[in-house]
Amino acid sequence: MKRIFMVFILATMMLAITGCGSSELASKTGMNSQQEKAAIEIFKSVGISKAEDLSPRKEKDIYIVGSGKFDGLIFKLKEDKNIDFIKYKRNFLYSSLFPQKVVAKFEDFYIENEASYVVAARDAVRARLRSPKSADFNWDHFVTRKDNIVTVKGTLEATNAFNAKIKTSYFVTLSYPDKNVLKVLIN
Repeated sequence: MKRIFMVFILATMMLAITGCGSSELASKTGMNSQQEKAAIEIFKSVGISKAEDLSPRKEKDIYIVGSGKFDGLIFKLKEDKNIDFIKYKRNFLYSSLFPQKVVAKFEDFYIENEASYVVAARDAVRARLRSPKSADFNWDHFVTRKDNIVTVKGTLEATNAFNAKIKTSYFVTLSYPDKNVLKVLIN
C-alpha cells in the first residue's frame, strides 16, 4: 500500500514538473493541444512570447490579455477554435482574412514606459494653457505608436481667459523613444 502511494505521489510530481496539464490558453479557450500549438506559433510570429491572465469578453470567442507587457492584447477565435485575429491598441497584428496573415509585429506598437509619454504630453499641454495650474487631466487618455511617433489623446478641464472652467481635448505627438514634442493641438 505504501508503495502504491509513493508511485502516485511520484507520478503527480512528474506531471506537475513536466507541465502535462493543459495551459491557460487551452483551458480558457477550449482549444485542443494541436490548436493550442498552432495558436502559440501565430503569437510568436507577431512577437508575442506569453499571453497570461486571459479573460473572455462578452462577445463570443474574444479574449483579452490582462497583465504584463502584453496587457490589452485582444484575440478572437473562429468557430473551429483557430485564431481569427490578434489586435493590440486598435492595430491588427494578425488576421486570417489578409493574404499575408501577419500584418505587423507587436514591437511596432508597444511603448516602453507608456506613462512617461503621457506625462510629457501633459507637460506640453500645460505649457500652452493660459492657466496651467488649473489643468485637471482626465484619465481617459489614449496612447498609440506608429513607427517612431507616439500619439497621446485625452481630455482636461482648465480655466479659460474668462475664468470659466471648460472641458477640452488635446492631441500631442512625440518622437519615440526620446519623447521630443512634435505637435500639440488643444481644441
